Amino acid sequence: MVELKEGEEMMEDDQRRVVLVVNKTIGLGPAMNAAAHAALGFGASRELADRLELNLLDYMDGSGGIHPHISALSLVVLQARPAQLQKLRDCAMAEGLPCVSFTDTMTKGTYLDQLERTRRTLPDQLVYYAVLVLGTRLQLDPLTRRFSLFGVQKDPAAMLS
Repeated sequence: MVELKEGEEMMEDDQRRVVLVVNKTIGLGPAMNAAAHAALGFGASRELADRLELNLLDYMDGSGGIHPHISALSLVVLQARPAQLQKLRDCAMAEGLPCVSFTDTMTKGTYLDQLERTRRTLPDQLVYYAVLVLGTRLQLDPLTRRFSLFGVQKDPAAMLS
């Protein structure tokens, strides 16, 4: 685990950060499912050197309870259209940035059904639900600057009550 000294922040342009971009055309449930799968897959796929760069910390609460493995890195959640997600993934892969994606073929049925459906689907036919990328601000900003912060659309009628 990496320890930060009190008041120490890591926000330089060359500091690593995580960006998770979710498909803005799908519902909240599928978006959260895709985000969770992408994050789990990303964390599990990292080599030791990458895991160290994630600056995973143990947070201790007031009773001494430990909340382990929370990254000190900035993690920004954005939203974009499916075509933008595909382009983000393609660009990240071309630049050699660590990247995990989750697509429409990875839902419904068993994991065996999902594996087969994904195997049969050509890349340009995949509908991306989430893409997670690790890189520096200088690497990621050009790829994500047109995306907006993730937000849930509020029902105007519910806001009146």
